[in-house]
Amino acid sequence: MQARDSAVKQEEKAHAAAAGPYGSAPQYEYQIGPDGKAYAIGGHVDVGVSLSGSAEDKERALATLQNAALAPNAPSGADMAAFRQASLQRATIGGDQPKSIPGYGQPQNDANDIFSIYA
Repeated sequence: MQARDSAVKQEEKAHAAAAGPYGSAPQYEYQIGPDGKAYAIGGHVDVGVSLSGSAEDKERALATLQNAALAPNAPSGADMAAFRQASLQRATIGGDQPKSIPGYGQPQNDANDIFSIYA
């Protein structure tokens, strides 16, 4: 369990560092091990990006999200889903409305869209 704890924390710290001021502090899900200690078994970093403003602002925000998603040495399936979501959004910049992939990584509000990147 110590190895998983270390890997989860390292991955979430990488996401947070790449997200910079747009990212939340890592949030962890813990499980109590046989030794009575709490070990991180999962986690996530919320990345808040504004999809309003100029095309350049949107491009910069979505590039930040993509970089944060791919920050760990071995991005997870959820990380890749967040990357694909941002890629799809970037492809529609200048179009009518950004499209979204149902499920993972959906924006949670209109002013600043928040995507979560999970371990």
